[in-house]
Amino acid sequence: MNKKLIAIDLDGTLLKKDETLGEYSQKVLSRLIEEGHLVILTSGRPTRSLLPIYKQMNGNAPIISYNGAVIFNPSDNCFPYIKKCIPAEFALKIIKEGEKIFSSIVLDDSLFLYSLRNDNYLKKYFPYEGIKTKFGKINSFPNKEILSCVFKSSHKYDEELKKLLHGSNKIKLRHWRNSFYSELYLEEVNKGNALQYILDYYKIKKEDCIGFGDSFNDLSMLERVGQPFAMKNAKSKILLEKFNVTKKSNTQEGVALTLASLFNF
Repeated sequence: MNKKLIAIDLDGTLLKKDETLGEYSQKVLSRLIEEGHLVILTSGRPTRSLLPIYKQMNGNAPIISYNGAVIFNPSDNCFPYIKKCIPAEFALKIIKEGEKIFSSIVLDDSLFLYSLRNDNYLKKYFPYEGIKTKFGKINSFPNKEILSCVFKSSHKYDEELKKLLHGSNKIKLRHWRNSFYSELYLEEVNKGNALQYILDYYKIKKEDCIGFGDSFNDLSMLERVGQPFAMKNAKSKILLEKFNVTKKSNTQEGVALTLASLFNF
């Protein structure tokens, strides 16, 4: 069998409801890695949130974090560290102009995390451990660039949010499904483009790639692989209509069960 590349989203896909890696999933992924396949973790989370899972499965391939803004291989110093950032000045301008409509804000550049308040929901995705953290009104940021800007506001302010970005061609706004949170992102930054960089680097063909996802931000990634799977529990109707669907959900370790079937484990 040719070496396969397996790209897997985390939340709602690989991780269980308690946001942990199941024992069976760990065994299946570790075996695939031992057999020489590349298992790529992909997530909107910061890199520091992916590393514990990476270590659990004995990872040795690149990871895609911040929804494609960072590509990094913790096991290979020769692999290029790719980082695509949003100017901090732009994010600070949005925060200042929308000050009255934001009830929570997080700025993260992998070294510093500035948060308007202690937000337990965002803390799950942007943990305070392993990063210099500051709470309170955000008027400045230590570095000139950021990797993530997430804010919370009522949907009644959606039109005002759009107006704040008026005139920006490269920086867009993405709403988090079924929540009051939104984030800024660079138009060319997504999981699909990040995955394509890895495919080109290792010279792996599309037909030798498998992918798993549950949300709209996984669409670009699943379109780059030969065997795309939407999770049974997928939030995105587009994914469910467009791709094969796993027989089991993330809580039932559907990714591992599908892979075990594909590889005849």
